[in-house]
Amino acid sequence: MRRTKIFTGLKCWPTEKERWLVGFVRATIDPASYEERFQKYAARAEAFEAVSSDGDADVVALPFVWDYYLKQKQTGTAQALARLAQAAGKRIIVWNGGDLEALVPIPNAIQFNHGPFRSLSRIPKKVFAFPQFKSDWLETYCGGELRPRTWCLRPSVGFCGWASGNRAKLAIRKCLTAFHLARYHLGCSNYVPPPLRSPLLLRQGILNLLRQEVRIRTNFMNRNQYRGGLRAGSTDETFSPTRLEFVNNILENDYTVCVRGVGNFSARFYETLCLGRIPIFVNTDCILPYDFTVNWRDYCVWVEAADVHRLPEILLEFHQGLSPDSFLDLQKDCRRIWLDRLSSNGFYTHFHEHLAGRED
Repeated sequence: MRRTKIFTGLKCWPTEKERWLVGFVRATIDPASYEERFQKYAARAEAFEAVSSDGDADVVALPFVWDYYLKQKQTGTAQALARLAQAAGKRIIVWNGGDLEALVPIPNAIQFNHGPFRSLSRIPKKVFAFPQFKSDWLETYCGGELRPRTWCLRPSVGFCGWASGNRAKLAIRKCLTAFHLARYHLGCSNYVPPPLRSPLLLRQGILNLLRQEVRIRTNFMNRNQYRGGLRAGSTDETFSPTRLEFVNNILENDYTVCVRGVGNFSARFYETLCLGRIPIFVNTDCILPYDFTVNWRDYCVWVEAADVHRLPEILLEFHQGLSPDSFLDLQKDCRRIWLDRLSSNGFYTHFHEHLAGRED
């Protein structure tokens, strides 16, 4: 594994700010022994090496997520480190972990977000996506055994998730989004807002289109709140009824509808690939992880947002173009690409490729 040498400017473990640390920085500067760090962080402990001088580094990295600098009014500190990096001829990694893409006023940044917009004009020239990191659901729910589905003439499509809501709440959300949009266009917001038309309505429209196509078997479980109301991090989350319904809905169907939520990304896209199933990916001007080296169209049914009205037709054409053997192989490829590029270990193993990636 090629190691990336990073300089962060930290002189000791930041106890009071620990929760804000970027994950790979945490793995690199943790005062534990290497063996303990490897147990805790796996590839993150191997993929990076902390150095004490920016001149010895491959890249400088802000030690804390960008939200920290915004919320603590410490952007000046971040920009000072960026200027230090620039003087040394280095770029600086800026990590943003929230749903919404943050505006980063640092020209020499390598910016990472969950769901960056491809066509957005930004100050940084290098902007990349990183996945929502998950534990290995195939290990958790299937004992690590991939059980591919057999090709049938009539494809099955699944979706389990938030796809309905009452009009009053949607109206309130629309008003809040309109306010965010206005502030953004006035230069008063640090985050790129979601679209005025709720992504929830986009999901509803897609599911309704698929239901009307008799040549497609649909298996949809519409919920009226995120995660069916299950709180993230709850002790019973892994084997809760709502989680098991979600996982089984992916496993029991050939394809799963994956479309953005509040942020311009779909966590379901990564979960579907992890379980060795084929996503129907609705592209809402997305940048995907490693899309400078991976052709994601090879691993999913790719539908541009402007072509959503043709989604059933696109799916049927895709499915009918597969043989039973190629359908089986595609499911194996979906699982493989998740392991290689989207799992935490896979993503960080190849992390150094970002340093020579695209410049747009």
